[in-house]
Amino acid sequence: MQTFKTKNFHPDDREQVVELFNKLKDKHTNVIYWWPGEEEHTWEYCPCVYERDKLIGKGQIMPISVANPGDNPHVVHQLYMNIKVDPDYDENSLIKEQLYEILHEKALQMKAYFSPGFKTFLRVGNFSNEIENNAFFQSIGFKHFSSNFWMDIDLRADRQSSIPRFEDQDIEIKMWEMKTEIEEQQYLQVENKIWPEDALTLHRLREYKERPHWTTFTAFYKGKIIGSVMAWERENEEKTGEIEDVFVVPEWRNKGIARHLLMLAVHYLQQKKLDRAILLVLTDNDSALNLYKSVGFKVKKEEQRFELEI
Repeated sequence: MQTFKTKNFHPDDREQVVELFNKLKDKHTNVIYWWPGEEEHTWEYCPCVYERDKLIGKGQIMPISVANPGDNPHVVHQLYMNIKVDPDYDENSLIKEQLYEILHEKALQMKAYFSPGFKTFLRVGNFSNEIENNAFFQSIGFKHFSSNFWMDIDLRADRQSSIPRFEDQDIEIKMWEMKTEIEEQQYLQVENKIWPEDALTLHRLREYKERPHWTTFTAFYKGKIIGSVMAWERENEEKTGEIEDVFVVPEWRNKGIARHLLMLAVHYLQQKKLDRAILLVLTDNDSALNLYKSVGFKVKKEEQRFELEI
């Protein structure tokens, strides 16, 4: 019986990690590939599989959203994992199974420290063309729960140098950095009502705020938040910005607020001398798709996400 050696990532493996990525890229063109962290404590969560001294598979796991007492009751603990195997070994399910068993055990260890009263989901996202990887997760009980389009926009294209003031003089639109916890909670109270099933936590918000050039463009009416959009520069991806958490409260929709906020975010990232910006949108969210396309974003690829409650 064929056996493989498993050990945690070590910096000496980095060259082989790059080789694995290149082989996957050659096969799939688009691939969701996580790079091992620079900090030593992250290596424990990155098991690698070897045949003799050759790296043939790699897995990683990290908490994406962890609920705390007082959070929206609809919030769930989210642990995401990423498993990638050398295309030459893709039909050998034993490699994926070994990596999954290790990551599943680590997920259970993490869950033991999470606040009780919230569900915990183990989740994975792959592009739709990563057929074998998606089939593996479905074969072990993961269920599809969403699909997202990755869209991007070329920031190098000529655009107007300034964005005109929003026409409704009663609406104040400003760059808002939420410098106090009171402001953070004010934002979360509104944001959580927009997406109660995937509500942002304070911990996750603060992680966003640590990203390069993070900011929001937020619309207020009489001091109340009626719409917002976040923007920042992506780490480990050269000259690429990201736009996230685009929303307008229901009673203020269809007034051009979302489009104006989005244009401000795009212009802001352009001023940071970035080449492109990306965002994700649910494939069945036609209104958001039309909005993003109206500003210049184009659909580039589709990501499928699967989950298992643990």
